[in-house]
Amino acid sequence: MKKQIMTVAALGAALLAAGCTTNADRRAEQYAEAGGQMEYNIGVVKAEQERIQAEEYYAEQARQKAEAQKQAAKAKADKARAQANAKANAAKKAKQDKLDALALRERELKVRLAELKVQEREAQVGTSVAEEAVRTEKAREKVELELERTRAEIKKLDQ
Repeated sequence: MKKQIMTVAALGAALLAAGCTTNADRRAEQYAEAGGQMEYNIGVVKAEQERIQAEEYYAEQARQKAEAQKQAAKAKADKARAQANAKANAAKKAKQDKLDALALRERELKVRLAELKVQEREAQVGTSVAEEAVRTEKAREKVELELERTRAEIKKLDQ
């Protein structure tokens, strides 16, 4: 009987030991599963972080590109404005140059007209040749006409 008790005890101990091993194995499996789940979760978190970083990177790239386009458009507008100002200044200068040239021509015509009037008086007073007086008169009228045209052109440009 003692032998039977010993056998049962040994068998119980073996079963108990086998049960403990099974529980330990189960715990080890659970820990392994938990470790695998943690690795999976860490992988998911890392993937999400990488996705967010990629989105932020592309958003920054798009912002920089938009800023570069804005700067290029501003530079283009500045260049166009500078060209328009240069054209306007050139047109103003050309108009002023033309006015100056016409004013000079007007002064020249006034001098010529005065000379012709003097010649006309001399021709009327000092000479008996009527042809010279007529020729001088016609030249004077021609200069007066040109003077009037020049004045009209100056008025037209001033407006």
